[in-house]
Amino acid sequence: MPIDYENLDISRLVKTEREQRSLDLEEVGSGVGTSANYIFRIEKGRVKPPIHVIEKIIKYFDLDDKKLELYRSLTKQSKDEVDGKEEREEATKPTDAINVVDIEVLRKKKSDKKSMD
Repeated sequence: MPIDYENLDISRLVKTEREQRSLDLEEVGSGVGTSANYIFRIEKGRVKPPIHVIEKIIKYFDLDDKKLELYRSLTKQSKDEVDGKEEREEATKPTDAINVVDIEVLRKKKSDKKSMD
């Protein structure tokens, strides 16, 4: 079965697998053939490594399809949660929002009206 790189949460994969094995960034970087700094940036989601590096990471951690499926599922779940949250936020937005200037104008009018009474 080909690996679905698009839906693979590589940053979570690297960080989780590295920490479970009690490895430091240098060890993983050396094992993958890259720098510790690059592994750090992958973990933080600052870079998306090319496919050949992802393949090296998978090989280094000796991950099978079953284990990779966990990281695909987490990614899909995270995307679904974000999409659902955006939909809920959109549904709860007021259609006729009053801005701060409008509130100040209303307060002034109310104050002026009280002065006249």
